[in-house]
Amino acid sequence: TSSSPEAVHDFFSGKTTFPVYVLPIQHYTLVGGVLNDYAGTQFAHLVYRRDEDILYIFQTAWGDVHNGTPIDLPPQAMSELQSSGRFIDGRPEGETVVLWTRGATLCGAVARLDPSELVSRITRAEHPQETSH
Repeated sequence: TSSSPEAVHDFFSGKTTFPVYVLPIQHYTLVGGVLNDYAGTQFAHLVYRRDEDILYIFQTAWGDVHNGTPIDLPPQAMSELQSSGRFIDGRPEGETVVLWTRGATLCGAVARLDPSELVSRITRAEHPQETSH
């Protein structure tokens, strides 16, 4: 548990086969991260908070998922990830799921945000120099 991106990054350092990205999500505070193993594959989990709202991010090895393990993505998600590097799904319950690839890492975010808002926050976090004014 830490709100320090450096401390959380250091926690993951050297423990995964893929780079873990601790993103600075605008208007959200990092709560912490955890690492676990599911079906022989490592997953990094990050939790962010803004008041009572939670933004959850997971990361795992894109190569493992691309090969069909340990998670089996729907064909549409896999197709969009392979072609554009991103998949967005707005759920009827109000949650948005965004999956994207960043090099050797598959990242996923879930939050109670409009799809365009969640994508915008992720884009700003990954490319702050391109979105700052």
